[in-house]
Amino acid sequence: MVGHLLAAALVATSAVQPPNGWAEAASPPQEEEARHTIVGRLRRLVKGSDAAPAAPAAAAADTDQQQHQQQASSEQGQQRQQQPEQKQQKPSPLASPADARKREAAAAGLQEVLGISEDEAWAELAHDTTLATLNKKQMQDRLNKLSKLVRAPQDDMRRAAARLPRLLSLEPREAKARLRACAELLRIDDRRAAELVARQPGLLLHAPDTLKLRLKGLSALLQLSAVDARSLVAREPGLLAFRLAELRARMDFLIERLGLPPQRAHAAAVKAPALLTQLPRQTVEARLVSLASLLGLRSADAAAAAAARAPAVLLEPPGMVEAQIANLGRILEVKPSEAAALVASQPSLLLLPPQVMRSRVEALAVALKVDVENARMAAVRHPGLLTAPPDVLHRAAQEAGVPQ
Repeated sequence: MVGHLLAAALVATSAVQPPNGWAEAASPPQEEEARHTIVGRLRRLVKGSDAAPAAPAAAAADTDQQQHQQQASSEQGQQRQQQPEQKQQKPSPLASPADARKREAAAAGLQEVLGISEDEAWAELAHDTTLATLNKKQMQDRLNKLSKLVRAPQDDMRRAAARLPRLLSLEPREAKARLRACAELLRIDDRRAAELVARQPGLLLHAPDTLKLRLKGLSALLQLSAVDARSLVAREPGLLAFRLAELRARMDFLIERLGLPPQRAHAAAVKAPALLTQLPRQTVEARLVSLASLLGLRSADAAAAAAARAPAVLLEPPGMVEAQIANLGRILEVKPSEAAALVASQPSLLLLPPQVMRSRVEALAVALKVDVENARMAAVRHPGLLTAPPDVLHRAAQEAGVPQ
């Protein structure tokens, strides 16, 4: 009886997604359909029909390449889009002595206030004439006011300005006006806007009209209403740090590489917007190679097919994937290779924190009226059971007439 129940739950829960951002969210009609599927399958299998399918075995790995270096931040990526790389450019011998002294003082100020190298300081001065007019005291004053404006610790803002020295080019009044414009664009209060800009200071570098156009383009790209687009940016302000063309290119690549229907790819990006802000093409390819190796799959293409079932797994660095496989093995008391095979068959397990996996095993034992050891065995045979929230299994068991 328990075996039939497990098979029923496995099939039914394939449409049920874990909460709190662990996988793509199902719409209310999809959730209702999934619930009826669970109940119907349980009713049939409680009567003794259908055999439980075995978990598929993973193929042996034939690749072991290391992960490429992850993109440092979306702000830096945007900066590279807008500005060509500059070499160190010290004052020209033809510059007046006064101008040369100003630029040297500005370079020294950038190094001391922001903690950047001499070459980095001169590179910034090469394409930002405003910075070249500021001395150390003025730079420090602007950094202090910027930190106060966004209600962030000064050390945090110093690190942000070290990545984007152009922040110091903003007059304090202009920075304040742009923060206010950001609040109006997203229809949030100033405090909330300050929190978002503290997370993504580069937003202050863009004129309000630019951010408005980007928000409108994001809405069209992901097929969202204006309200939903604003809500998404409030969760992931880095989306406005990219040009629309770059976001579209990343979305198109995910659709093509993972073989996702556009509508599902859009839903995945809305659920996990970091798929667009943290995954340039080279990072996606490197993650797929690494995922194939860790899960014992034959190729990056096989890993792409697995990731298509839970695209957010691409956000997990290789070290985290390896740790999650080890966690699953310890919780279910199986070898790492067996745990990797389970993840290959149910990739969304990589998105469950260890404490959630443990609680799911315990909840499974309660729902099936078995001890924890038998619940572990059930999860090994049918790893999809761990992706179902406890209340889903409990309600389905009750509605299907499973003895309680």
